[in-house]
This record gives sequence, C-alpha cells and structure tokens, in this order.
Amino acid sequence: VTLQISDGVTTVDLMNDFSPGVTTFTPGVSIGAQSVEDPDITETIRVYSKGTAVATIYTTIRTIELLLMQAEEYQKTKAGAIVYVIFATAGSTTYRSRILKGKVTYVEDQLRINQANSTVDFQIMFTRRTYWEANVETQLGLTNGSTAKTTNAVTILNHDDATSGHDDWVEIDGADVSGTMPAAVRIELTNTTVANRDDYVFIGLATHGTPGSIPHILEGEDNSGSVDQVDTSLSSNDAFGRFSTTTSWALKGIWTISAAQATALAGRYYRCVARFRNLPSATSYCYLSTHITGGTTEQTTTQQTTLSTTNYLQEVGVLRLPPWLTTLTSLQAFDIGLNLKSSGSSNVDIDFIALFPTDAFRVIKFVDSGAQNTDIIMIDEIYGATYIKTASDKIESNLSLYGQPLMIWPGKTQRLYFLFQNNAPGMEIARTHTVKLYTRERRDTL
Repeated sequence: VTLQISDGVTTVDLMNDFSPGVTTFTPGVSIGAQSVEDPDITETIRVYSKGTAVATIYTTIRTIELLLMQAEEYQKTKAGAIVYVIFATAGSTTYRSRILKGKVTYVEDQLRINQANSTVDFQIMFTRRTYWEANVETQLGLTNGSTAKTTNAVTILNHDDATSGHDDWVEIDGADVSGTMPAAVRIELTNTTVANRDDYVFIGLATHGTPGSIPHILEGEDNSGSVDQVDTSLSSNDAFGRFSTTTSWALKGIWTISAAQATALAGRYYRCVARFRNLPSATSYCYLSTHITGGTTEQTTTQQTTLSTTNYLQEVGVLRLPPWLTTLTSLQAFDIGLNLKSSGSSNVDIDFIALFPTDAFRVIKFVDSGAQNTDIIMIDEIYGATYIKTASDKIESNLSLYGQPLMIWPGKTQRLYFLFQNNAPGMEIARTHTVKLYTRERRDTL
C-alpha cells in the first residue's frame, strides 16, 4: 500500500516514515458534487508511531503541516507547488488527488501518552478534490482521415474537405480512455507553418452522439440558396460561396441536414464559426436559423451578429442541432439557413461554416505575439494553464482564454476539431499544425 503527501519535491511517506504507520484511512466519495472542481471531500488519516525518536517524528509532522499550508496557499494565490495525496492499494495503479487545505491534530491525552510511552498518535484532516487521477500521465494515440492511430505528432490542416489529408481534426479511440469520469487533457499544438504567427485558435470537442458522422463543415458554395460559386484553390473544396445582400433581411443560404446526420448531431449545442474568403465591403449582419426541410418558417435562430471587417474567422452564433426530440433516433431531416443583410448592396463571401461541438469548447486569443513556426501551444487542463513553449524552451502566456475545460469521456470515441487565424490577419486553409494528446485517468473511488 502506498500513501503519501507530496508536492513533487518534498514527499512524506506515511506508510514508511512512521512505524507501525497509518492505522485508518478510507477514501470517500462526494454524491453532491456539481463539477469535477467541487472541493468537498474531507477525509482523515490516522497515524500511530512508536519506537522512533519523538523529535524525529515531530520533525516529519512539521513537514506535513508545511505541505498542508502550502496547499492552502496555492489555492488562494497560485503561489508555490500543488500538493497531492498519493494512494495505491497493493498491486494497483497509483492515483493522486489535489489537497486544498488541511490540519494536523492529536488524539486525546496525547501529551500524557507521549511522555509515558514515547509514542505519537495523530490525525491528518484534509480537504481534497472530488476525484482521483492517475499519478502517471498517459499519451493517447490519435488518428484522422489520413493517419492511422499513432502517438507520433498528427498533422492537421486549417480546413476539412473531401481531399485526402485535408483534416482539421483528430480522433480519440474510446477504448484508450479509461476511468469512471471525464478526465482533463494536455494538448500540444505545434505550429508547423513558416509564415505568420497564430492569432486565434478555436477548439471543439465532440463526445456525444456520433462524432465521426456529424456534418462538421458546411461549404459556402454547396447549398440550395441564392449563392454564386466562385472557384479558387485558396478555398476549402476549391470554391467559396458569394451571397449578395441588400438592406433587408433575406434567407440566402440553405444547407440540408440528413436524417442520419440529425441523429449523429444528437441535440448538442454547436458554435458556428465562419471562414470568410473576403471581408465584407459594407456593414453586414447575419444570423443562422433552422427549418423543416424545404420550409421557411424559423424553428430556432441564433443572435444577430455584426460581421467583422478585420477577422476572416469569426463566430456567428450557437445552435442546438437538431432542435427537437433529441433523445430519440430516426429523426427527420432539417435545414440550416443563413440570413443576411447589409447597410448597402454588397457581397458576403463565405468559404465555409464550421459546426464546432461544445461538449467542450475553447478559444485562445493571443494578445501580443502568438505562436510562430516550431512554437508549441500547451493547453494543459490537468495543471490548469495555457501557454506557449518556444523552441528555446521559454514559457510565454500572452493570451486570453474563454470556454470550458477540455475533458474526455471514458469509453467514448470522440473528436477534437481545430481552426486557426494568423496575425496578418488571415486564415490560410493550408496552415498546418501537429497535435499530441496526454491525459490522466480519473475516478470517483479507488
């Protein structure tokens, strides 16, 4: 059995630093936890020691007290190192749980017992996170449309179309994700494009439904609305859609979602991110809507968005897809509509609209200089930090971050989607990155 308190540098081994050692410890479980960050597990470790010099025992106890104080200080100020309780039963995997605070107390009549028998009987009372995570980080194999499962870096492009190798996603095999609850990940995104730095990064995780069958990309030119197809190798699928606008709202783009795709989408919420081939020449507005197939009555709509005149990649709303009977199968097909207007006659040139799943969703905006060629964007949800690691191993964190933590589910095959805008600004579809993924299995109980 292993039972330790450690910050990675200083470790107190409760089974071996005291003799006979731990007398009672029963890891608990929180029934009422509302999230994996709820700090509501309070436990007690009772330790009995005899035969070792009392001064030596008290020195070790002082080390425990310092570690507990350090844990509380980290929670308040993020100063110092994280402190963990580390536990394993005989022959099992070793797990850890982050300690938030704690105290050492002594049993009744400790002073009298100590003086008479040279023994120390004390308790460590501490509050920790509601979960246990593997003490050793595991790298997961990844695949996409052109790469078999590997732990080597997997290349992604800045779009996803029918051409082999044009993938903006990686897939995680559900058989590789163990545990009993969602686990945090550490993603290494390496910029492998020479020109320009990364400016925006969009990341979406599809966990539920059927991630491999969702219509992730709605090509701008491939719809049944009022659209002109403009061919160019600088666009996804070698073309973009040109929509003419006036000062009145009009339904301009219509994409039909099949019954099979409706079931795959599973009624989850999707953030809709558009890639514009050219920026609007007049003040333009848009919103998205859902309709029964061939219908014009709006079932649901996004908020109205003023289109940016500087960003080629921008969010244009959130839709629940499909918006009805989401727990059933054999759902009917439906349409997604693009509604536009401008302050004057104009064109809106849309290469594609990406449906970003929001089982987890992150956006990174670099506020100064973003990741350049060979730099690694470290999205470390395990530790709780996102930063750049440069080629010279320097750490930079000049960024803003919004969304929710990226957590992968045990036993589920799931996909991570990525899109990038550079700091020109621009959004080259040939921009490349590589991806590696690491995690620590999480459990409620051991």
